[in-house]
Amino acid sequence: MVSGHFGGKEKNISDFKQSKRIEYLDFARGLAILFMILQHSLVVYAVDGGETSLLGGIFVLLGTAPAAPVFMVIMGLFFMRPKTIGVSYGIKRGLTLIALGYVLNVFRFYVPILIATKFHANLPEFMTPVSFLLSVDILQLAGLSLIFMSLIRCFLPTHQWTRGTWIFLILIIMIVLIISPLLWGKFGYNPSLSPFFGDGETIFFPFFPWVVYPVFGMLLSHFLLNPKEKFIFKKLVITGLLVTFIGAVLWTQVSNAIIVQGDYHRSGLAVHFVIIGFILIWLPLCKIIFNQTRDFSFIHKILLFWSKNTTVIYFIQWVLYGWGILIFGCELLSVPASLFIGVVMCLLSHALTRIFVKLKRKYQ
Repeated sequence: MVSGHFGGKEKNISDFKQSKRIEYLDFARGLAILFMILQHSLVVYAVDGGETSLLGGIFVLLGTAPAAPVFMVIMGLFFMRPKTIGVSYGIKRGLTLIALGYVLNVFRFYVPILIATKFHANLPEFMTPVSFLLSVDILQLAGLSLIFMSLIRCFLPTHQWTRGTWIFLILIIMIVLIISPLLWGKFGYNPSLSPFFGDGETIFFPFFPWVVYPVFGMLLSHFLLNPKEKFIFKKLVITGLLVTFIGAVLWTQVSNAIIVQGDYHRSGLAVHFVIIGFILIWLPLCKIIFNQTRDFSFIHKILLFWSKNTTVIYFIQWVLYGWGILIFGCELLSVPASLFIGVVMCLLSHALTRIFVKLKRKYQ
């Protein structure tokens, strides 16, 4: 790995904790998985995605900022550990995740939708086998982000954290947020570019702008992996409130398309400021909740298990939801019924993940 020096006051990255897991971050990632599974049930099975009712809206909201953005931030945060993976392995792992994303597309929706169309099932117009075969979800994003972070590490100091490191990562975040709205859909229908700039209904997590979250996680690693930083959580909350306020002002007072463009999956700078501010508040809150719920250690164990096996449980729950369309249809159920299915899917996904992990250990 190439080592660089940006100048400025230095702090030794080797002082960061790395020998054991940071449990409250695993707790936060486990919660993200829980919210994600429940939200997916609403998105797939509930009428209008569950957004027309207060209860559905709450769970849909929990499946946004506290879910995918938190997961991607923690991914970037852990990537900055000194004993992280090398560049070549990071690229190989990233390519594997991208390939796994398209394998998932085959099993979760392509085959079930193909079967459903044979029996003339009532599906939304955009829900075609080909559109979901080429859909872009968080596995593709994670793979591309892992490759990108591996390349970034080539230009960061290997052993020192400098002022230049801050500037470099912040510049990447700001550049991505500013140029992303200029890129979406500008290249027409091109499956090879969809993971980067796509704007179709099945392009859920394009690299631009979502890569800002793992890069932001790399930035946060200086604080959350550094045991020498005192009062850091208070500072994070204050900064989070400030960033959220700035984002809210931009969101409500500015009409520029780059600032306020898009929806959850393709949003302008203002929305991402609000989400980043939320994350700065949410992670300290997760630490408080984690410390205050130690009496419920079984819940902690489950969430820790999910955090350790994120890719597996993500794959399994989506396959279950995809094939569930053949039983429950798509966007036909009430919010309570969809949430009940979501709870069942949590239990099934947990059980099947445990079986997978045991079999993997047995045959390794």
